Amino acid sequence: MDQNLLCAGCNVQFVCNTHYQVEQIRRSNTSQKLLTKREVLERVPLSYGTIWLMMCNGTFPRPRVTSPFKNGRVLWLEADIDEWIGGLPEQVYKRPRNS
Repeated sequence: MDQNLLCAGCNVQFVCNTHYQVEQIRRSNTSQKLLTKREVLERVPLSYGTIWLMMCNGTFPRPRVTSPFKNGRVLWLEADIDEWIGGLPEQVYKRPRNS
């Protein structure tokens, strides 16, 4: 890794690991946006406990970790959340019975 790079997030002369990883995700697809836990909860009408269980079961997108340290932020790719929402089944309505 080139140590002469300037971290875009905190303007440090070396590569800040947290901002470097976020920048790598952003550069992989410039149209991608990273969502915070709050933003995910605003889009998905579920509690975080339910989302956490669904992530454990593999039925909800897992977040990306911005730092290898214990207190690193977790962020979801907007496209992953949009794809999950788009993949939800449509409500099926039964025809009313003729009385």
